[in-house]
This record gives sequence, structure tokens and C-alpha cells, in this order.
Amino acid sequence: MSAERQGVYAEFFRIRSTAMLDHDLTVALLCRLNQNQSALGMALEELAIWAKRHEGGETYDVVMNHLQTLERNADFVAEAIVVLMADR
Repeated sequence: MSAERQGVYAEFFRIRSTAMLDHDLTVALLCRLNQNQSALGMALEELAIWAKRHEGGETYDVVMNHLQTLERNADFVAEAIVVLMADR
């Protein structure tokens, strides 16, 4: 098992042992999912730019259109996480 995975498990069990298991775990999970969504969005944007440079303008347009949805949702998710963290 990788050190990173062990760290994730340790974080999970640390959170699990607290009185606010469900709330803290939900916030931690949402933070990680939001980070993953952001990373995927950035990776897709890089691929779209590469496609555009290699005569894939239509692919670029389609990907950028979908990325706009990710960006709109990311703002809401980030705000919701802040609210959940404040409710601790």
C-alpha cells in the first residue's frame, strides 16, 4: 500500500473517531471531490488546447463548452463546502 493511500486511510480513521463523523467526513469528501473535479477540468483544458493546435478546433469547442459547466458547478460546490465547514 502506498504511503499516500496510508495517509488517506489514516485521515479517514482520524475523522471517523470524532463525534461529528458524518459531518466531518462529508466535508472532507466534498473537498477531495472538488479538488479532483478541478484537476480533471485543468487536464481537459490542456488537452483541448492541444487539439486546437493540431487542427481539432471542433473538439476544442466541445470540450470548452463542457468545461463551462464544470466551472459553474465548481463555484457552487466551493461555496457549499465553506458553509458546511462553518457549521462544525
